[in-house]
Amino acid sequence: MHFSFKSRSQNLKKNISRRSGKFLKNVRVSTETVALSVFSRRLKL
Repeated sequence: MHFSFKSRSQNLKKNISRRSGKFLKNVRVSTETVALSVFSRRLKL
């Protein structure tokens, strides 16, 4: 019982870290695209 609970919590941590990693990647990409668009606009101005 205790062992199964431990493994379940470890799996939860793995899933959370995986999801947060994907989320961070998405945020990084979005921020880069926004920065690029702003930079290109300034160059045009």
